Parts: sequence; C-alpha cells; structure tokens
Amino acid sequence: ILDIWEDPIMIIGAENSLQYKENKLFAKMVNIDSFIYNMNMYFFSFKLDGDVVKLIMGTSAGGGMVCNNMIVPPGKDAKLQTRMLKTAKTGKKWTSTELNRNSEALANFAGFYRITSSTSETIKPGAFISVEGLYNVASKGASPIYTVNIGISLDSKTSEVYTIDTSMSFENGKLTIPATTTGEQEVTINFTREYIQGSKGEFGSLVSISGTINGADFKGTTLLNPVPLSAFGGSALTALSPSTEKLVINSDTEIVYNGNTYDTLLYVPVMYILAFTVVPKNTVVLSLGTDGGKGTACIVTNDAASLSPVITSVFGIPSGKSGQADVPSN
Repeated sequence: ILDIWEDPIMIIGAENSLQYKENKLFAKMVNIDSFIYNMNMYFFSFKLDGDVVKLIMGTSAGGGMVCNNMIVPPGKDAKLQTRMLKTAKTGKKWTSTELNRNSEALANFAGFYRITSSTSETIKPGAFISVEGLYNVASKGASPIYTVNIGISLDSKTSEVYTIDTSMSFENGKLTIPATTTGEQEVTINFTREYIQGSKGEFGSLVSISGTINGADFKGTTLLNPVPLSAFGGSALTALSPSTEKLVINSDTEIVYNGNTYDTLLYVPVMYILAFTVVPKNTVVLSLGTDGGKGTACIVTNDAASLSPVITSVFGIPSGKSGQADVPSN
C-alpha cells in the first residue's frame, strides 16, 4: 500500500505477516512481528519506536485498498499524525449528476473484488473492481440519496472510476456500462450473492461477480458486506470519566452526538464510516464497529479535515475488557 508519492508504506503478506515504513525521513520498511488486528473494525494496532500506530483498513473506488494511518507519538502534548495510503491511483474518471434510480440496489453489493481471467492477458495479477456505495441524508425526514462509484483496475496500479448514472443500467443483478460512456467496449458485471467456503483455512466470500471488460472475461469475489448504520444502534456509546462524550445511533438517518441531534449525514455502509458537520469547518468522522468486552465501539475523529485532528473512542461498555488495551511493541 502506497502513500501519495507512490512510495510503499505497508505490505500485508502471507501467514499474517506485516511490513511497515515509519513516517520519518530515511525510514526503511521493517517487519512488524507483534500486532493486534480487530477483525470487526479492520484495523491494526502496534507500537514502533515509542509511537502507537493504527492502520485502519478499507476500500475506495479510485484507490482500491486504502488505509488511514494514524500515528500517536508518546507524551500527552504530542500531536497526532495521519496519512492516507492506497494501492492504486485514479486515472480516468466519469462523473454525473443524474444518478441511477437503482443505485441503492447496486450499493448492496459494495465491496472490493479481486478479479482474474483465464482468457485474457489484459487482466493482470492484482486487478480489481471496487464498488463504493454511500448515501447522503440532506435533512430530517428526507430519504437517503445513494451514489455508487465503481473503480476498475486491470493492472492493480491505476483505476478508472465510474459514477453510476442514467446512461448505465442495473437490472436483475447485472450492471451494464455502455461503450458510449467508456469510449471503448462496454463493461458488464453480474453480481451473485452467495457464500463460497474458503479453502485451507481461508475465509469464505460473500458475493461473486463475472462479466466482461473490453471484451475480456473475468470473475471475482469479495469478503466484504455492507452494514446498515442502525446495526450500531441501541445503548449509548460513552467513554470513562472524566470524559462526557456520548454517541447514540437512533436510525439509519439520525444520530445524537454530545446531546445534539444530527440528520444531515454521509454514510459508507461497507466501511462503517459516518461523517457529519458539527459546526462549519468541523467535520466529525465516526469509524464504527465492535471491540470485545467493550461491545459496540467507535473511533471518533473531530476536525477531521484539519492538520490537527483529535481522536477519541467511545464504547457501549467503556469499562469492559478489550484486546486493544495492551498494544504490543516491536
């Protein structure tokens, strides 16, 4: 996974191996022998040279597999460092304001799909299709407006991104992007929701795809699945005293944060990421999930768009026992 200068920063290898390069001048890639990985929130935690490092994994249409790298130096006055990592860069991009009426149905198949072809050499190792579904809620009582962006990378390095609009069709599980949109041959993707058991201890896949890209046949699978915002509802999420921070998920379109109700939201169901604005220029980003004995969990980033974001965490049971308590050193 690369940084914005396309310099390799981390490598997730076989047999639970992890390599990482610090955010320091002349840093070199090193093996991370001890780490914690939260399988429900997709993030790694470890210590390196005194810093607590968090790698929050995810996907995007343009970047393929992505990572929000948070670095917490020692000392109570130390400033949080963040950087965004990705596996691919965005090449061509087709956008539209005329969203497809079936975008919500397509968003249910959001995920990162590794694709292969037995008939074409144009689909290289590491090629992928990344389906990014999200919705906006503009005001209280308004229905969510879904947007789906699809990134297609045949070489794992550069992706072409399409916003699904009225020039495309999605019917009976089949997406068609016509040649008039791509400027090349049409793209067809068939989505099938089915569980396929993994082999040799590997995890099984949840959705399969097949189709053609520029005449080349392909197939692929994803291990990811969208989760509604309301899945994290129920008990309030809080922190231990003296913190008064409090989060309540009321529904798929409304939350209460620190006593204030927010219903203008942006949510990415496959990433469990929610964004909203508290005051102008202060965007709050919630990374939702679960954490062992602490129950429902959320990493809260205040001033997310600033150079000095503030990170806190709230839990359903803040006093519960967590595997994240003792982050291993390397």
